[in-house]
This record gives sequence, structure tokens and C-alpha cells, in this order.
Amino acid sequence: MTETKSEEWRHLLLVAPWLALPFLRILFGYGSSIDSAYLIPLIPMAMFPLIIISGQLYRATPTWSMMLKEGGIIALGGLLGSLGLT
Repeated sequence: MTETKSEEWRHLLLVAPWLALPFLRILFGYGSSIDSAYLIPLIPMAMFPLIIISGQLYRATPTWSMMLKEGGIIALGGLLGSLGLT
């Protein structure tokens, strides 16, 4: 049971940079959501080809199936990035 919990924390560490996106936006001067509104639909649309290409390249590796959950962690990061921009 402890092994499963530690495995889940590793997945959250991969998503953590996307959680910093609102703070980075304010730090670099994009204080308003209107300034970066075009990125809200653009980030998930950019993640889809990234997941497909990465899946074709790294399909047989355990990192792709166990660590990245076959692209689910990448998609979750993209959705968190879109949510962070709103």
C-alpha cells in the first residue's frame, strides 16, 4: 500500500510546474487574463499532437506506460495550464 502512495506522488511532481503558471504569468507582467486568453484553447490543442507523437516514439518503454500513464499526465498538465490562465 505504501508503494502505491509513493508512486502517486511522483505523478504530481510532473504536474507541479503547470501549477506555477499563474504565478509566472504575474511575475512576467501578464496580470490580466485577457492578455493570455488565446493560450486557453491553444495549450490543450498543442498537447494532443505532443501526446500522439510521444506515444509513437516511447510506446514500449515502462516510463511511458507507468510514469506518464500513456499521456494522461501530459494531458493533465495541459488542462492545468489552461485552468491556470483563466
